[in-house]
Amino acid sequence: MKLYPAIDIKNGQCVRLRQGNYDDKTVYSDEPWKVAVEFEQAGAEFIHVVDLDGAREGVSANDKAVKEIVEHVKIPIEIGGGVRSLEDIEHRLSLGVSRVIVGTKALSDPDFIKTAVEHFGADKIVVGIDAKNGHVATEGWENVSSVMALDLALKMKEMGVKTIIYTDISRDGMLNGPNIEQTKAIVDETGLEIIASGGVSSIDDLRALSLINVSGVIFGKAIYEKKIDLKEAVGLFMDNRKKKKIIASIDAENETRESVLEKVSDYDTSGVDMLFIYNYSKNAKDREDFYSTLRLVRDRTDLPFMTGVFVDRLEDVKKAYYAGACKVIIDMEAISDPELLSQAVTKIGKNNVYALVNFGLNYKEETIHEIGQVCLKYLADGVGGIMVKHLAITPKIRKYLNDNYCDVIIRDALSRNSITELLELPNVSGIATNFYEGKNVFSLKKSLSGQGFDIATPLATVDFESLKTNEKGLVPVIVQDYRTNEVLMMAYMNAEAYGLTIETGRMTYFSRSRNEIWVKGETSGHYQYVKALYVDCDSDTILARVKQIGAACHTGNRSCFYTQILKTEFENDDISAVLDNVFAVIMDRKKNPREGSYTNYLFDKGIDKILKKCGEEATEIVIAAKNPDHEELRYEIADFLYHVMVLMAETGLTWTDISRELASRE
Repeated sequence: MKLYPAIDIKNGQCVRLRQGNYDDKTVYSDEPWKVAVEFEQAGAEFIHVVDLDGAREGVSANDKAVKEIVEHVKIPIEIGGGVRSLEDIEHRLSLGVSRVIVGTKALSDPDFIKTAVEHFGADKIVVGIDAKNGHVATEGWENVSSVMALDLALKMKEMGVKTIIYTDISRDGMLNGPNIEQTKAIVDETGLEIIASGGVSSIDDLRALSLINVSGVIFGKAIYEKKIDLKEAVGLFMDNRKKKKIIASIDAENETRESVLEKVSDYDTSGVDMLFIYNYSKNAKDREDFYSTLRLVRDRTDLPFMTGVFVDRLEDVKKAYYAGACKVIIDMEAISDPELLSQAVTKIGKNNVYALVNFGLNYKEETIHEIGQVCLKYLADGVGGIMVKHLAITPKIRKYLNDNYCDVIIRDALSRNSITELLELPNVSGIATNFYEGKNVFSLKKSLSGQGFDIATPLATVDFESLKTNEKGLVPVIVQDYRTNEVLMMAYMNAEAYGLTIETGRMTYFSRSRNEIWVKGETSGHYQYVKALYVDCDSDTILARVKQIGAACHTGNRSCFYTQILKTEFENDDISAVLDNVFAVIMDRKKNPREGSYTNYLFDKGIDKILKKCGEEATEIVIAAKNPDHEELRYEIADFLYHVMVLMAETGLTWTDISRELASRE
């Protein structure tokens, strides 16, 4: 989710209006460009500017202030207010802004928007829909029409618009929270890139908007009134996207499934940030086998993975995405129908579709220009970015990447180009390569960070010196399985072990008996890979959540805490434990049938009977929910969950499958 800090300009000053009332304004700066510089320094990647005088009068009225902003910052600017003609758009673009927002004209003349999109490109035109009580407001918010905002948004989609700014003017400048319900309706119904505006007053408001899948949020007064720290917000919602990633590339077309899965396991603990697994075979059976491989990958790694697959129909995109991929990379040289690109964006979302573009090492400069124009077409179709292969770094390439503000991932074997040369290119967020197979990427990341690259790597927020140690300079470490929460062992760290743990990603301790540093698993192979480190309230104990390979205890037991001293009777009602235990019983019944078992009766009758019972129990929930006494509802929900677990067992699903799917939707 992008963050767009807002600068509203009236009479050359940075101001904010309350509910769009021109007579109720607060002046925050006489020099808007200084505000823009502050936004850029806080980490903003885009600035939203409104010419309030232009919005009211219908003519560009604050060119000087806009030019000063453009001259003082490097990040792109979008501007709205008073845009009524193609000449107005051209004039605004001539000021150096990246895109222009059209508002009133969208309502009065929808065909104008179509013409503007065709003339300037969808990446240069944004439609602003300002609404009050669901109805479109125009002329600087002073007139409210009878047209519903959602209807206008759908009309704009027909006109070729890709991005809409939706502002609830009853909330704007009031700091009383955004209109989540109305904004979500437009996001869900249009499938467009929706930027929300109006009423944002806190980090919680930003979180709420991120959950309804808006592509961005515009907010201004909350920054000026110090309700939101922009730098903090950038860290929460944008920093991970900005950091440059090392991506492991796996060619699944020329590897066996076992080999692919083995490489995935190796990369899982090597320090890479993501995987790119591709198979562009046009053979239908090969593609189906590849989808099965992707599902196995999903179950065996915590790493997010992108996938590349030959797209012959929209179903190919859906299958690859539903197999667990975070992005589908479509090879534009092999796609059967270019229209599938925009269809894929509509189906699974802008940020989940990238176009793979061949920049050809031997291509001439004029060919590169043609490819660049094609890339602009892909971006107009709504893709989240491009993956570039066969890249030769030239001044023209560098300029192209700099001028076209989109996310770029470079796929490169690193035989001709160095990773530092590629990471230095504008707008490049990651390098996909097989060069680091079998290598420790943690060391690479440390080296790149030392060279000034903003690399996606965990950084410790607590120095060892700030921890309270014992007389020997040691801190106890409690080690816990990051998935099951099982306590595995307890050991000690000194400053050196602490530093090595963070640097290598492997749990490293100080042995009190041997008086030396030791890496857990170095001799046994039972490594512990860091997932998270915490310090307690007294700063004298560390909790390490780890991925444990094999047994944690030298005796061969999974945990060192296997000897029970005492136990009282108690009922474990932890939801995870209960669901796992009930599912284990169901699976045992499937494997070892018992006479008279209702569970075995369902398995014997088959899938149709199980589905019928699931449907019946769902209906019972609906009926029980109408009853003011929720005891019955509680019973029916439990009954429904039981039958769903029988269905899961019958179809081969587990709670891990379900939990991972839910986690991916956070």
